[in-house]
Amino acid sequence: CQMLYFDIFFDPLKEGVDFLVRRGFENPIPIEVGHGNKTKRQITKAISRYNSTHGIIISNTTKNIEKKGNIIYLPYKTFSLI
Repeated sequence: CQMLYFDIFFDPLKEGVDFLVRRGFENPIPIEVGHGNKTKRQITKAISRYNSTHGIIISNTTKNIEKKGNIIYLPYKTFSLI
């Protein structure tokens, strides 16, 4: 059984994403959590800033898990099960 370890930390920038997740020495994955309609502006900037392969938006307006380009959209309920 292989354990998955990762670090969770906050984006230090004033207009940054809500938090970042990083496993080992990989580039962090930016995560934005929101209520209502979320634009992808913040997550797109963070993906570029941290040289990430993708980012995640968690929102109550998302009904299904979707991947659009390099952004993964998750419903609140799905994220709470992770």
